[in-house]
Amino acid sequence: MRRWVCDCVGHGVHEMTSEPAIERRLGPSEECLWRLDRASSLNCVAHVEVAGPLAEAHVRQGLELLQRRHFLLRVRIAGRARLAPWFRSGVPPIPLRVLDCTANQWAAEVEDELNTRLPAARGPLARAVWLRHSDEISTLLLAFHHVIGDGRTAVFLTRDWLTVIGAAARGASSSLPPLSPEPPYQQRFPSHARGLRGCWAHGRLLGQIIGDLRRSGALTLLQPDGAAPLAERRMRSLPYVFDVPVTQALVAAARREGTTVYGALGAALAIAAAHDTRADAFQPVRMLFGCAVNMRDRLEPPIGETCGYAASGVGAFPVVAADTTFWELARWFKDDLEQRLARNEHFVLLPQRFHAYALLGRLCGAGSKAAARFGRMLDTLHPKGILLSNVGRVELAGAYGPLVVRSWGLAAAMSALGMLGSMAATCNDTLVWHIGAMEPLIRLGRLRAIADRAVTLLTDAAGTTSGAGR
Repeated sequence: MRRWVCDCVGHGVHEMTSEPAIERRLGPSEECLWRLDRASSLNCVAHVEVAGPLAEAHVRQGLELLQRRHFLLRVRIAGRARLAPWFRSGVPPIPLRVLDCTANQWAAEVEDELNTRLPAARGPLARAVWLRHSDEISTLLLAFHHVIGDGRTAVFLTRDWLTVIGAAARGASSSLPPLSPEPPYQQRFPSHARGLRGCWAHGRLLGQIIGDLRRSGALTLLQPDGAAPLAERRMRSLPYVFDVPVTQALVAAARREGTTVYGALGAALAIAAAHDTRADAFQPVRMLFGCAVNMRDRLEPPIGETCGYAASGVGAFPVVAADTTFWELARWFKDDLEQRLARNEHFVLLPQRFHAYALLGRLCGAGSKAAARFGRMLDTLHPKGILLSNVGRVELAGAYGPLVVRSWGLAAAMSALGMLGSMAATCNDTLVWHIGAMEPLIRLGRLRAIADRAVTLLTDAAGTTSGAGR
């Protein structure tokens, strides 16, 4: 096994100069995520497996053009005491680590990248890994800070990186013009979701949720196996790759049953988690889910393909009873999400909560002790539910020059934002589903039991018995 770091020596790349045009104050959600990351990593890691020859110079060239195209890859975060943090320019190139390893080692590398914090104060807020399994098979990893990206960001960055690599391999140049800087996405919210009106809407929505829960019964939450300070917890992530026949069968079954892949994922995870929580198999269980929502096309004007955090979420409270069928629950997840989106809950619930958390973080002050104190407060205040995110169908070409894309997936660290989390994406008819938790809150053996049960439920519902493996 051989490991080394590919730095800027010999590539004509130097420390980037100041760019005042791309500097700005962090938005409320960005600030909340930055403050929480100071207590426990909030990295996202995109991974793409490719077949075909790769050259180190082409991989590095792709990272250089990627950094020129996306302004948030050229910033660091400067924060002082109780003041709002700023994106400041002047950062080094995106670092590249190269590792010769077997094809089954990529999952462990993804997990390491999730748990190794990025140097936010120095920048850049991203780093890359090239896992060389053979002369013809590689996995490329791109880790980035959640402050500068979400699920769609991961897709755009991977696509742009592969575009440059593929063109360079053909001896051609790639035209990827720089994208214009974007303001914080909350600035594009409708007026009813901003300022005092947004605070009022948040309070009213919380009142409705609490009232509904009081009438319908208490929530059943996953109970922790152990305890540890936030900084000492480790994100464990189990990836499951569904081959083409299974993915196609799942999509067809969901459509036939009047639901979506998102609904099927939610049903599988809810039933598996309910089995973990209840001693009495006949006792109905009401669970707490946090469901991610892509905000890019829901804003005015919409946010394009630039790097940036533009996500939100809504709550969901599924009930799993002894007679609950898989597809019945899958339809419930789809219908419930549509109803909450129609009520504009995605503009209110999570953004307003993150805004309050950001202000709370300022009161905690600066320094490592303040970061730990903020982490403890959020660990107490934020609901410990199950996070469900489906990036959906990923728009990557089947090939980029001599490179053939075999699979693409995304994993995300949770810090204090959940008890159990999942992230799914489908690329070229291959579904990749990451299911994870923070250890020791949920130990690895228990996580694996929940995840394996959820995957079995999903493949059984699709009418297949194999084709999904870690």
